[in-house]
Amino acid sequence: MKRITLISLFISLIVSLSLLNAQVPKISYNSTEDTPPVPNSINVKEEIPQIVFADPEYFPEYPGGEKALSLFIEKNAQCPKDSLPKDKIPLVICRFAVEKDGSITQLSILQKLAPAFDQEVIRIIKLMPKWKPAKHNGVLIISWYTLPIRFDKPICKKIK
Repeated sequence: MKRITLISLFISLIVSLSLLNAQVPKISYNSTEDTPPVPNSINVKEEIPQIVFADPEYFPEYPGGEKALSLFIEKNAQCPKDSLPKDKIPLVICRFAVEKDGSITQLSILQKLAPAFDQEVIRIIKLMPKWKPAKHNGVLIISWYTLPIRFDKPICKKIK
């Protein structure tokens, strides 16, 4: 009895395996290589997330350095007609990313003063030329830059 059960189990196993082999299609390649052809309809593009560095080896730099940056701000900034809030330091702090090509993106105001002053800082930043980008391990990278702008002398000599 055990023999008959074992034989029938063995036969059913062979039949199952043969059915599995019958369902798997044979693939033949026209190429001399052993690799299967890649279908043209699948175009997967893996995008590497862009990391914005906060502490690079070499920070981004305005063309001509910090002195040139100060002169640019003095030349282009105009004090809004709105009066400065008496209880606040006349300071707006902004932060932006300097891209690998030197362009400025992701501009945000970290410390606000008054809406007209905040808008003036945004206007000034948008006027800036491309910066010298940051470097880390000899490679150009995207990096944050924080810039405080004070609305006192000499900027507020010129009123919008």
